[in-house]
Amino acid sequence: MTALSACIECLFAEYGPDYGARIRAAHARGYTGVEFWDWKHKDLLAIEAVLMETQTALVCISVNAPAVHQSSRAAFLEDVEEGATVARDLGCSRLVVTGGKRVDGLSRDDHVALMTEALLAAAEVAARHACVVVLEALNPVDLPTYWPTDTATAARVVEAVASPSVRLLYDVRHSVAAGELPQDAIGTYGHLFGHVHVADYPGHHRPGTGAIDWPTTMAALRKVDYAGWVGMEYMPTAESATSFEALFGAPVTEECQGA
Repeated sequence: MTALSACIECLFAEYGPDYGARIRAAHARGYTGVEFWDWKHKDLLAIEAVLMETQTALVCISVNAPAVHQSSRAAFLEDVEEGATVARDLGCSRLVVTGGKRVDGLSRDDHVALMTEALLAAAEVAARHACVVVLEALNPVDLPTYWPTDTATAARVVEAVASPSVRLLYDVRHSVAAGELPQDAIGTYGHLFGHVHVADYPGHHRPGTGAIDWPTTMAALRKVDYAGWVGMEYMPTAESATSFEALFGAPVTEECQGA
């Protein structure tokens, strides 16, 4: 149905700061894609060489500057431009963006309008570089001052932008922490998904260690014909016994420690 991507910020951290070694480890365990967050403090030439050597796809990288604040709009668009250039050079297809802290005194509609303006501009940059911006909603439990913190609001922005260069990043753990049922969120907004992240909840560990109903979640993804990447963005634990990779029908990876 889909391919799995290892977030090497979390997984294979026992290989230390050498991200090339993390990519090789992910490749050796059956991952065909990897992803990481900040690109600004990494050896991109070395990473590019290992990606080519292993024929591993770089699935997504992240923009750091918040999108929702007018005061940081220029910095946000500079980050998008730089990130899209890096993505193009590394063969990466997705650029993750987030909103940032809520702006005091502004309504929900005002926030949606500001975010829509920012992503309309980001969409133009992404289109020029042949990549896709994916907007991620986090959750109000871990980040009570953040915006947006629910799938419906993030989807509202993506629908308002109405560009193939802007899609939704659906994070199952954040969705559940926000009080959503994954099967409902996926059924309603799955047509907008450009990427999916998984980790269990409570906790932030391997699927099967928390309370999320993974078979039902997977069935919901199949029902909406989601065929994109699924990013394994969890903190590994030695006690994990259930493998989401096994549930997905992909190779079972060894449990990684050291994260």
